[in-house]
Formats: sequence, structure tokens, C-alpha cells
Amino acid sequence: MKKTIAILLILVIGMVGVFADDLIVSVAGQVDGLENSNQADIVLYTTVEEFALFALSAVDYTSVSFTSKSAFEGDKNLYSTLVRNDLDLDDFKGYVNLANIWGINNTKGKITLTVSAGDGFVGEDNAKIALTVAPTGFEIPAASGTTLGILNTSNVISAIASNTALIDTAAAQDYEATITITVTSGS
Repeated sequence: MKKTIAILLILVIGMVGVFADDLIVSVAGQVDGLENSNQADIVLYTTVEEFALFALSAVDYTSVSFTSKSAFEGDKNLYSTLVRNDLDLDDFKGYVNLANIWGINNTKGKITLTVSAGDGFVGEDNAKIALTVAPTGFEIPAASGTTLGILNTSNVISAIASNTALIDTAAAQDYEATITITVTSGS
């Protein structure tokens, strides 16, 4: 029995030596079809997920420098919904600055943001005072190489009543208006 184990052990050690020798010859003699190569490559593939973000801020917030998605998302002065209840209807006889809009984009295409006022101010009795917004759109530029597309200048959304005479004859009640921003990706 001892002789059998010793013989098996010698065979196992001998076989490992034979296979190891073949492996070394194989690696040294040929790498991925290249004869006598002194080089080996490791090829890496990865994917960066696309994002295009925009947000609103108060009009007086102007110190923005977005260097990454996390910096944008972490800015405590940006909101997905901005509520303004500090305005009188009379203010809308002239243009009123409502909010700043900011954006960041890592896609290869520009992002278009279209601004609209819908029905404008709607009273409790469904009376309507139309609004005109300006500008009606913004673009977040496409990313290029390792540079993000950033919207951070000329970004004030303003509105004015389309017919200011209606303000002077409006019934005493609460009015609400929603400014809608629609996102479209482009190339």
C-alpha cells in the first residue's frame, strides 16, 4: 500500500511538472496569436450612464459652478418645484423674473428645455388671465470628451400678463399659474 501511494505521488508530481512546462512554453511562445511576444494587454470596457438634469432656483442665486452630477444634485439652492407666493397680480403688468433655470448634461446631444405658461393665472371661478413667458426655451449643450454640457448663464425665466387690462378688472379671489418646463433630447 505504501509503495502504491508513493508511486501515485510521484506520478502526480511528474504530471504537474509536465503540464506546467507546457503552460510556460505556451505563454512564452504565443500570446493571443502573436509569435514571440513580449507584451500582453488587458482590455477594459466600461459604460458611463447618461444623465441630463435641470433644476430651478430663486432669481438672486447666481453663484453656481457645476463640476459633476453629485455637485448638481447636492446643491441645496436648487429645486425641482419652486413655489412663489410673494407676488401680486399687479406685478405682472410688467415682466416679473420668476426663477433661474440650471442644467447639466453628459449626453452627446443637446437638451432642449421648452417653457410654457399653459392657461396662465386661473381663478377659483375658472377666470383666466393669460401669461407670456420669456424666454420660451433654453438649451443645455452636449457633453464633449470629458467636459459636461452646462446651462449656467442667461437663465432667468420671466412672465408678463398677455392682457394687462384684465388685471385691473379681475375679481377678488385666489389665482394660480403653473409654468411648465418640457424636456426634449436632441442631437
